[in-house]
Amino acid sequence: MDDLAEILELIKERRKEKGITQAEMATKLGISQSAYKDIEIGKTDLKVRTLQQIADILGIDLFSKKGTNQEQSLIAVNPENIYTDLYELKRNQEDMKNEINEKLDAILNFLGKGKK
Repeated sequence: MDDLAEILELIKERRKEKGITQAEMATKLGISQSAYKDIEIGKTDLKVRTLQQIADILGIDLFSKKGTNQEQSLIAVNPENIYTDLYELKRNQEDMKNEINEKLDAILNFLGKGKK
């Protein structure tokens, strides 16, 4: 099983342990139930911020730290892959920043106060 499949399985297990339905998770995330189901089965790309939201809802740490119980974490930081992991996080941060800027521009344009 690859890392993503393991993470998704852990998410599903924790959700069920807490007695939370897919519909309830979807509502908490502000998405449709089918969109949440697609996340859980790996049918859609899982962004870091969505993963963090899911972790927050389930009350678990996103990343484990040295010496902590990895079963309480979704992702164990692997020192051998730290540069790859950090690069991926930085890339996701840039994606989120661009998405936020696009949405803010759209709102400002809608309100008639956008850049001219």
